[in-house]
Amino acid sequence: MIWTIVFLLAGAGCLGLAVWRLRQWFHRRKGIRIEAGIVDRRYQIPDDGTGIVDNKECGASVDLSFFWQGRSYRKVQDYKGILSVPAPEDKSVPVLFWPETGEWELWTRKRPYWLLLFPGAVFLIATGIALLIGGEGFAPMLGSFRYDEPNLVGQLVYGTGSALGICLCAAAGIGLAPYALGPIFGPFIFGLRKSAGMLEQLEARCIMIILDNYDSDGGWRDPVFCYATPEGPRYWRTKRDTTAKKIQVGLPCPLYRNRHTGEICLEPGLIDAIDVPFAVIRLALGGGFLLLWFLICLAGLWSVWMSL
Repeated sequence: MIWTIVFLLAGAGCLGLAVWRLRQWFHRRKGIRIEAGIVDRRYQIPDDGTGIVDNKECGASVDLSFFWQGRSYRKVQDYKGILSVPAPEDKSVPVLFWPETGEWELWTRKRPYWLLLFPGAVFLIATGIALLIGGEGFAPMLGSFRYDEPNLVGQLVYGTGSALGICLCAAAGIGLAPYALGPIFGPFIFGLRKSAGMLEQLEARCIMIILDNYDSDGGWRDPVFCYATPEGPRYWRTKRDTTAKKIQVGLPCPLYRNRHTGEICLEPGLIDAIDVPFAVIRLALGGGFLLLWFLICLAGLWSVWMSL
């Protein structure tokens, strides 16, 4: 009986959280996305002369401003950690604005993973009901379930559990695909663009390295570069650095800018090329596991459907 109550309460809590997130989603849908210009930036960066700083010890204040129907809106946005600050090349940031109240906040891309709360709540509540129906015979009924010898306990647990598993596999595949495919195709795409003359080389110099979650066991190093343009010096901060030993503060490092999009990137290093076969192995193992789990859940859902 205690497990019935636990599953029902957990399902109710999961459903309540899902409804709350759904209301938040509808509220954000009512907002208008506007580009707020960056008026000024004020960095708080401790300088010990090495050019290497800890992200947790840094911060910044950014003045944002935009106009709506002839009225000016201005706000000072404080950031804790320099990596969360808009990139140096950004001239504006997207914000969500609600004209009815005059409120606005920073716009961030959020994947709707909270939708998984709904099938999760259904599974927990269905399992609680199955425990209530089965009583002491819950385990034998669950173990003896067949599509040609169905019972309500098996239909509730396997049906909702298989549906939840399919949703989780789909979400994991969509969310992890860029991280799995990027290391494989990134070096080849860069080589094709460079050979096709789509990239312009920029002479740059590393002026700072930002440490993120860095300790004796390792961490992330985010280099910041400075390069010259006819309008004056420009700054660019790379994404996660996977060739940290090659990039040092004060040393020159060429950057490449896409002539069509203006996107800047680093040339893939030897480590990136060596990592390609290992990335293929990771993709095969991870993708194979997800595919196997997806097929198992699909078969379970099909068995429940055939038993109805």
